[in-house]
Amino acid sequence: MRKSPRRFLESCEQILLGKDEGKKLHPQGQTTRAECAAIIQRFTEKYK
Repeated sequence: MRKSPRRFLESCEQILLGKDEGKKLHPQGQTTRAECAAIIQRFTEKYK
């Protein structure tokens, strides 16, 4: 069963924080290396 985008984002709590103080996600935008590293770090910390 496929999750809705909102349910997916709720399951990613505190991993994907978004832009503009966490208020916006831009799925088609570009990500810097630092942003990607932060996402990976939060993911590994949450799912150790």
